[in-house]
Amino acid sequence: MTVNLLLVEDNTPEIPGVLEFLQGGFAEIRVFERVLTTFDDSIEFFLGAAERAALGRIPIDGVLIDGYLPRVRGASAEFVAIELAIRITELYQQAGIAKPRRPRLILRTAGPDPCDVVAFIAYGGSGYIAKEHTSPDKLRSEVLEVVAHRRPWEPSPPTRALHGYRPGDWRYLAELERDGGNRELARRMGFAEDTISDAKERLRTAFGLPPRATNAQIVQAAKVANVLWIPLKWQRLAEQHAVKAATHVIARVLPGAGLDGDA
Repeated sequence: MTVNLLLVEDNTPEIPGVLEFLQGGFAEIRVFERVLTTFDDSIEFFLGAAERAALGRIPIDGVLIDGYLPRVRGASAEFVAIELAIRITELYQQAGIAKPRRPRLILRTAGPDPCDVVAFIAYGGSGYIAKEHTSPDKLRSEVLEVVAHRRPWEPSPPTRALHGYRPGDWRYLAELERDGGNRELARRMGFAEDTISDAKERLRTAFGLPPRATNAQIVQAAKVANVLWIPLKWQRLAEQHAVKAATHVIARVLPGAGLDGDA
């Protein structure tokens, strides 16, 4: 089987090396001749196919997406991979094309926030490949694992015993990431201040933090412990585009989420 791969990469000097990495050796990977270098170009590529009712006939099996892209040529790069996954997923949903018939979206970036990786997978992605110290053989094999062999993405389990952590506590972590005092958090979540205070104390205990640990320290400790959630900014963007988080991500990463659907 030959895997047809679309490359979304803005680092022009790096593109020839990535192409050589992917197509060298004996790996059965053929890279699409057009490389997309901006967010807008990427959207236009898929939108154009959708407008021609040809979205299901694009001859690509996977899309390797650099996490950071400029929105337009000449602009500074931003972390837009999740927005791109949401928009591509929205187009395939609107065309009525089921996920098994869509190209596999793969995030490739250096040192991402683990919660951003979860969001990418939840909203249409299929895998994540680290940029750091990636050899040609490793890059090719990981792409093939995700695209050809359809290896499912699996989150790593928490790195420590979380005494007192409850299913659904990720909601508090998502709000703490936005920061604010207990009164503001209570207003945003529709809870009493005492509920917020109790939840924060429970989280401090679960992550082995001192009693006066800040919101930011609680959030950082959660991520170090590999407790994951979908950041609220990505939840809201997905809602705007009518894209629901995939059920397998919700079930495995966000117990007690009470969400459904499979984008």
